[in-house]
Amino acid sequence: MSTAKSWFEKASQDLRMAKVLFENDPSFLTGTAFMCQQCVEKCIKGFLIENKKRPDKTHDLVKLSKEALNLNPNLKSIHNEMERLTEYAVAYRYPDAAKTPLKKEQVKIAIEKAASVYDELINYLGNIQVP
Repeated sequence: MSTAKSWFEKASQDLRMAKVLFENDPSFLTGTAFMCQQCVEKCIKGFLIENKKRPDKTHDLVKLSKEALNLNPNLKSIHNEMERLTEYAVAYRYPDAAKTPLKKEQVKIAIEKAASVYDELINYLGNIQVP
Protein backbone atom coordinates (compact mmCIF):
# COMPACT_ATOMS: atom_id res chain seq x y z
CA MET A 1 0.00 0.00 0.00
CA SER A 2 1.35 3.40 -0.91
CA THR A 3 1.89 5.95 1.80
CA ALA A 4 -0.42 8.36 -0.03
CA LYS A 5 -3.18 5.75 -0.08
CA SER A 6 -2.90 5.27 3.67
CA TRP A 7 -3.34 9.04 4.14
CA PHE A 8 -6.46 9.01 1.99
CA GLU A 9 -7.85 6.00 3.84
CA LYS A 10 -7.49 7.87 7.13
CA ALA A 11 -9.02 10.98 5.55
CA SER A 12 -11.97 8.90 4.37
CA GLN A 13 -12.50 7.58 7.90
CA ASP A 14 -12.34 11.11 9.32
CA LEU A 15 -14.92 12.34 6.82
CA ARG A 16 -17.26 9.43 7.56
CA MET A 17 -16.91 10.07 11.31
CA ALA A 18 -17.74 13.74 10.80
CA LYS A 19 -20.87 12.87 8.82
CA VAL A 20 -22.03 10.28 11.36
CA LEU A 21 -21.49 12.65 14.28
CA PHE A 22 -23.31 15.48 12.53
CA GLU A 23 -26.27 13.35 11.44
CA ASN A 24 -26.72 11.44 14.69
CA ASP A 25 -25.89 13.92 17.42
CA PRO A 26 -25.57 17.61 16.61
CA SER A 27 -24.28 18.27 20.13
CA PHE A 28 -20.90 17.04 18.84
CA LEU A 29 -20.33 20.09 16.63
CA THR A 30 -16.80 20.70 17.85
CA GLY A 31 -15.75 17.08 17.33
CA THR A 32 -17.33 17.11 13.89
CA ALA A 33 -15.48 20.29 12.92
CA PHE A 34 -12.21 18.77 14.15
CA MET A 35 -12.76 15.64 12.05
CA CYS A 36 -13.35 17.84 8.99
CA GLN A 37 -10.05 19.62 9.59
CA GLN A 38 -8.29 16.31 10.01
CA CYS A 39 -9.80 14.96 6.78
CA VAL A 40 -8.56 17.92 4.76
CA GLU A 41 -5.12 17.86 6.39
CA LYS A 42 -4.66 14.19 5.55
CA CYS A 43 -5.94 14.64 1.99
CA ILE A 44 -3.50 17.43 1.26
CA LYS A 45 -0.62 15.57 2.89
CA GLY A 46 -1.50 12.46 0.89
CA PHE A 47 -1.54 14.55 -2.29
CA LEU A 48 1.87 16.04 -1.46
CA ILE A 49 3.33 12.60 -0.69
CA GLU A 50 1.97 11.17 -3.94
CA ASN A 51 3.75 14.05 -5.70
CA LYS A 52 7.06 13.22 -3.97
CA LYS A 53 6.90 16.21 -1.61
CA ARG A 54 7.33 15.61 2.08
CA PRO A 55 4.67 17.63 3.94
CA ASP A 56 5.59 19.75 6.92
CA LYS A 57 4.43 18.59 10.33
CA THR A 58 1.75 21.23 10.64
CA HIS A 59 -1.99 21.55 11.04
CA ASP A 60 -1.96 24.80 9.03
CA LEU A 61 -4.20 24.07 6.07
CA VAL A 62 -3.47 27.43 4.47
CA LYS A 63 0.21 26.54 4.29
CA LEU A 64 -0.44 22.98 3.13
CA SER A 65 -2.92 24.05 0.45
CA LYS A 66 -0.40 26.59 -0.87
CA GLU A 67 2.13 23.76 -1.20
CA ALA A 68 -0.44 21.75 -3.18
CA LEU A 69 -1.15 24.77 -5.38
CA ASN A 70 2.55 25.14 -6.08
CA LEU A 71 2.50 21.60 -7.45
CA ASN A 72 -0.72 22.11 -9.41
CA PRO A 73 -2.23 25.59 -9.90
CA ASN A 74 -5.46 23.98 -11.17
CA LEU A 75 -6.34 23.07 -7.58
CA LYS A 76 -7.36 26.63 -6.66
CA SER A 77 -10.70 25.62 -5.16
CA ILE A 78 -9.08 23.57 -2.38
CA HIS A 79 -7.54 26.74 -0.95
CA ASN A 80 -10.92 28.31 -0.07
CA GLU A 81 -12.01 28.08 3.58
CA MET A 82 -8.63 26.76 4.75
CA GLU A 83 -8.18 29.47 7.36
CA ARG A 84 -11.51 28.59 8.99
CA LEU A 85 -10.83 24.85 8.83
CA THR A 86 -7.36 25.36 10.31
CA GLU A 87 -9.02 27.01 13.30
CA TYR A 88 -10.95 23.79 13.95
CA ALA A 89 -7.71 21.93 14.64
CA VAL A 90 -7.28 23.60 18.02
CA ALA A 91 -9.72 26.40 18.83
CA TYR A 92 -12.73 24.23 19.54
CA ARG A 93 -10.94 21.34 21.19
CA TYR A 94 -10.12 23.24 24.36
CA PRO A 95 -12.61 25.03 26.63
CA ASP A 96 -10.79 28.37 26.69
CA ALA A 97 -9.58 28.55 23.07
CA ALA A 98 -12.76 29.31 21.09
CA LYS A 99 -13.66 32.95 20.56
CA THR A 100 -17.28 32.25 19.59
CA PRO A 101 -19.55 29.22 19.82
CA LEU A 102 -19.62 26.96 16.81
CA LYS A 103 -22.86 26.96 14.85
CA LYS A 104 -24.51 24.05 13.06
CA GLU A 105 -24.35 25.87 9.70
CA GLN A 106 -20.58 26.39 10.06
CA VAL A 107 -20.09 22.67 10.66
CA LYS A 108 -22.32 21.77 7.71
CA ILE A 109 -20.10 23.96 5.51
CA ALA A 110 -16.99 22.30 6.98
CA ILE A 111 -18.33 18.85 6.07
CA GLU A 112 -19.13 20.00 2.54
CA LYS A 113 -15.66 21.51 2.14
CA ALA A 114 -13.92 18.43 3.51
CA ALA A 115 -15.88 16.22 1.13
CA SER A 116 -15.09 18.56 -1.76
CA VAL A 117 -11.35 18.58 -1.05
CA TYR A 118 -11.33 14.80 -0.61
CA ASP A 119 -13.17 14.24 -3.88
CA GLU A 120 -11.10 16.74 -5.84
CA LEU A 121 -7.72 15.43 -4.72
CA ILE A 122 -8.50 11.74 -4.95
CA ASN A 123 -10.09 12.22 -8.38
CA TYR A 124 -7.12 14.27 -9.53
CA LEU A 125 -4.69 11.56 -8.48
CA GLY A 126 -6.88 8.87 -10.03
CA ASN A 127 -4.57 6.00 -9.15
CA ILE A 128 -5.59 5.77 -5.50
CA GLN A 129 -8.64 3.62 -4.80
CA VAL A 130 -10.11 3.91 -1.31
CA PRO A 131 -13.03 1.71 -0.26
